[in-house]
Amino acid sequence: MNPRKSCEICKTYFYEKNLEGNIFMASFPKNKERCKLWVKIVGNKALAELPLIQLKRKLICQNHFTPHDFNHNKNRLKRTSFPSQNFTRPPLDDTLLESFPKPFTKITGKL
Repeated sequence: MNPRKSCEICKTYFYEKNLEGNIFMASFPKNKERCKLWVKIVGNKALAELPLIQLKRKLICQNHFTPHDFNHNKNRLKRTSFPSQNFTRPPLDDTLLESFPKPFTKITGKL
């Protein structure tokens, strides 16, 4: 079975090894302020509790961007793009993002 990932907004699945995959999936930005904006817009409280390193692995599908958000080849988002279409939740309140991002805590198996 192919590994699959889903959109954090609509849960559309994307199979990493699917050669026919026509769905563009964007990862959350590395930039702290842009990532915070994306988390706010998406409206998922659980995402606000994750450190940046884990948010980088979360995806949003092309259905939440406009055609203007993509470069001329349609294979990358412009740096200024952010999700703006087809939301399933209202945006998060700023008070939920006051301590964003959460620090990364490495868990080891040692006691």
